[in-house]
Amino acid sequence: MGKRFRSGDAMAMRPPLAANEPVRSYAPGSVERVELKAALADLSGTRIEAPAGAVLVQDLRVGMLVWTLDKTGVRVAQPVLQVSRTMVPSNHQVVHLVLDDGRQLWVSPGHPTSDGRRVGQLQAGDALDGARLLSADLVPYAAPATYDLLPAGDTGFYWANGILIASTLSDLQK
Repeated sequence: MGKRFRSGDAMAMRPPLAANEPVRSYAPGSVERVELKAALADLSGTRIEAPAGAVLVQDLRVGMLVWTLDKTGVRVAQPVLQVSRTMVPSNHQVVHLVLDDGRQLWVSPGHPTSDGRRVGQLQAGDALDGARLLSADLVPYAAPATYDLLPAGDTGFYWANGILIASTLSDLQK
């Protein structure tokens, strides 16, 4: 129950704050908005894990090697078969995933996870790639395009900012 406090001579109720969720405000000028804008400016900086080191998603080319999983769950290097760049409207939104081990990713809500869910279905507390989600918030996307890739192999999986996800370009995910 909320705590009572005096406001002049009248007693008022103050509702309790949720103890398990941070309060975020994306209002103009808020700290959260400034942090979000900085993070969104780096969205095109999503790094894809590769044997030669992480590669910015926008720098990937067909034939480059990236890490993927084979059907037995073994991490293997495979060439990129396809890269896509999809223009999005100015009001496009993405899901900002924050895992309890510090990994973060900004990804479209319809993007598939490696276990068959869609990113837009994820909620705080859900398991994802061996960790728990601290948050999965829909946020504005400032970049003009989103990117995806399809690695060769059995699964269409790859690591983006250290998080294993599935390709939207794979027939296995449709």
